[in-house]
Amino acid sequence: MEKDTFRPRGNISGPILPRYALTLKISLGAKMLYSLLCDYAGDKDHCWPSQTTLAGLLGCSVSSIKTYLRELAGQRLIAVELRECRSSTYYLLKPSFLSARAGQSNSDGGEANSGYITNYRKKETNYPPTPTPPTAKEPPSTRQPRRGVGDFFSANNAFESIWNAYPRKEAKELARAVWHRLWRQGAIRIEALMKSLRRFCRSDGWNREHGRYVPQLVNWLRGQRWLDELPSSPAAVATDHDAKVRAWEAAQERRQADPDLEAVRPQFEAFLARFRDTRLRGPAWGLWTLLHKAGRAPQAHDVADASASPLDFLRQWRCAAHA
Repeated sequence: MEKDTFRPRGNISGPILPRYALTLKISLGAKMLYSLLCDYAGDKDHCWPSQTTLAGLLGCSVSSIKTYLRELAGQRLIAVELRECRSSTYYLLKPSFLSARAGQSNSDGGEANSGYITNYRKKETNYPPTPTPPTAKEPPSTRQPRRGVGDFFSANNAFESIWNAYPRKEAKELARAVWHRLWRQGAIRIEALMKSLRRFCRSDGWNREHGRYVPQLVNWLRGQRWLDELPSSPAAVATDHDAKVRAWEAAQERRQADPDLEAVRPQFEAFLARFRDTRLRGPAWGLWTLLHKAGRAPQAHDVADASASPLDFLRQWRCAAHA
């Protein structure tokens, strides 16, 4: 019986995972994300898919995408450039061992290694070991700090700088504890964090209602919110009070535009004139119109006690009508 087979080369398309990425000590999700970014970049050295799109393609959460991006940045495979009002841009960095092999191949007159599988048996035995990120030429701001007393003071001084720049001054010591934990994990890059903080301080969400919606620093750090992308057109979140006011105004406009209600307004005015206290005219008119539509609105001759409030009288009248 013949098997229905096919040759993958030339018959499939999509993300390709470089062989050198398989040897890195990162999670499987980070490796899959790296292949996806390579596919998006194509013949360019950068791409800008949104984190939501990447999460949908990999079948994971946006929080997992952020974790995978940190792993790739820690291995010096990508560089993330945060952009305001659009998705972040991801630059694909050439690993140091690829640059060394390319120089050696060119000097020998051979062809440079692209990092993808072209001859499996040939590359299987002489593939280089796992690359280690260079530290000699790395900027001091992105270099992983050493653990110890000096590292503690460096982390503490960096936290004080962030605290002074953060607009909301609450729960400082809780924020300090979260900061030191993230610092020990190597999840903090000072320059990127400060750049993101400046973007958030200029955003409409943080400047609305005198900074009412600015989260505490401990929550901002714990959720690693500096990696979030600001929406292109931030929508103002209306408070419950504003929503109620708009709903009441809309209801008033509908009532005023109803000719049937305007025709019976003299009946309501005659009913209201029977009471001494007429301060709650608006609510009384609303309840009276509801009773009128149901055919049970009281008239002026139905009022026996003028000392009561018209709104209380209408409520009792409605209860008696339902009974």
